[in-house]
Amino acid sequence: MTTFGGRAMGHRTRGFSDYDPERGMQGGLSVSRGEEVDSEVDDLRKKIGKLKQVSLDINEEFQLRNAIITEMESTIVNCQKALKAASKKLNKLYRESSANHLIVLICFVFAMFMGAYMWIRTSRVAAYVGVM
Repeated sequence: MTTFGGRAMGHRTRGFSDYDPERGMQGGLSVSRGEEVDSEVDDLRKKIGKLKQVSLDINEEFQLRNAIITEMESTIVNCQKALKAASKKLNKLYRESSANHLIVLICFVFAMFMGAYMWIRTSRVAAYVGVM
């Protein structure tokens, strides 16, 4: 007889075709072993259910954070647009009023010095007249 994989050719292993409903499995799974397998399958089902719930929770959290990020991106874009518009307006105001602003500032300073000079001069004259 020739061998294949350590077994003699033509030799059959036991399988489901050897199952006799009246005698049960001969040399196969016993009833207690079958109950163990059933309990392990039930435990595996429970673990798969928990894993499914965790994956659903992760998906929900991902969608929530994605929505928050999308909202933040739109807020940032709107802020950038508002800052750009404000910057353009400020640059325009600065260009239009930069020359006038200096003239007004120089006139104001000159008027303050003249007012201070006149006030000091009149107070000295009043003090001089009061002494005589």
